Amino acid sequence: MESRKKILGIVILGAIVVGAILLRLSGKRSEEIASAPASESQVQILEEGAKEESQANIDSFRERVAWDRAEREIDLKRTPLPIENGEAVLNVEIATKGTCFPGDANAIEMDLKAAPEHKLLATLESLSGGGTSLFWDVPKDFLAKGSASHQFRLPVKKEPAQYGFFICTALSSDKRCGTKTIRDVNEIFTEHIRKDPNAGKELRNIFFQYFLLDNRGLSAFSSPPKGDAKFEALKTYVRQREAAGNVNQEIDIAKKNIQTLVSFPFVFKDKKLKVELPQYNLAACDGQ
Repeated sequence: MESRKKILGIVILGAIVVGAILLRLSGKRSEEIASAPASESQVQILEEGAKEESQANIDSFRERVAWDRAEREIDLKRTPLPIENGEAVLNVEIATKGTCFPGDANAIEMDLKAAPEHKLLATLESLSGGGTSLFWDVPKDFLAKGSASHQFRLPVKKEPAQYGFFICTALSSDKRCGTKTIRDVNEIFTEHIRKDPNAGKELRNIFFQYFLLDNRGLSAFSSPPKGDAKFEALKTYVRQREAAGNVNQEIDIAKKNIQTLVSFPFVFKDKKLKVELPQYNLAACDGQ
């Protein structure tokens, strides 16, 4: 019985030793395979992949430079925006700006005083049709406080989308400004000065600015374009960027709105879009 136990013990010990040797040899083989030099074909594939990636980065950079140059020539200014879950985060501030002449804020005040049942509405509306459009009921105490802020979120992609930023007088249930009348601010003042019985009753836009939105941020005119040249150049640029929609028609509509309202351009500050509405203030006339 004792001899059988000894024999069994020797067999088990031998199996352990053999297993350890095989495991060690297996580990060495794995190290040899891991440290073995890549074949020429493998090296070539890696080098070609690196070249393609590098060239793609170069091409992308050159494209961005070309687009930036084109925007500067059209007199567009750009600001980057934070992007979260495929949406651009756009923080907007509407503020009055003291000027030595009556302006948008005065027209708004006159209209809302004449028609207190109306509200002040701000909208971001897709000009391409079928796109995202958002609205904001501007607080009733906006004029008293002089400013109000809101955050919009819009989907973005590489190709630019065309938008209009509107401020209009509207009914309580309204969510769009784009369908409202576009009227020169001086015509609004004339209505009220003449005490027209219908003064302020019309639902109308008092501010408009055009902008492009893509995954690099927002672009808008740095000053009101004069003549047709900038708008024609804008059409060419937007078509080259493969924007959706009827580009010519959409930019023609934007052109009419811009030239009729002559609104102050956007101010970009700390990735915020600031909308300034001129308001008569005698102090602003000092030195003028």
